[in-house]
Amino acid sequence: MDETLAHAVAVRCWGEGLLPPELESTPIVHEMASFPVGITDADRRTKMLIGRLIVNTCLAMTDPANVQRKGAVHRVGRRLDLDLREEVRAFGRGEARRSPEGGWVSSHWKMQPYGPGRALRKWIFVEPYWRGPGARGTGEFDLA
Repeated sequence: MDETLAHAVAVRCWGEGLLPPELESTPIVHEMASFPVGITDADRRTKMLIGRLIVNTCLAMTDPANVQRKGAVHRVGRRLDLDLREEVRAFGRGEARRSPEGGWVSSHWKMQPYGPGRALRKWIFVEPYWRGPGARGTGEFDLA
């Protein structure tokens, strides 16, 4: 906050009697006492509107009709208990290994080639799918 704006805020607070006690003995308060500061009707209306805004915001935030339900959690299949310690050790040794179970590919956006010579591109959304052994291409897969 630049000094001019800070001064204007302090003048308004002092004129309204809103300065905290620790600021009342500062040099700026003595400077402000040398000229009159009047609070206009526009200042009072602004203060009232800000107060109404705060009250209405609090009421809107606590209204049960405005609370949105959290989305449902979708579970696919059953819980898998996998021990991946050996795979982690193999990775640490630099050995390339592929998981025999495959894996779940999350949904994502990709640029799909199309048109003459597949020279054009368009964004498409790819639904989540299972990749690897056990994938049947129907969204079903075998769980070991």
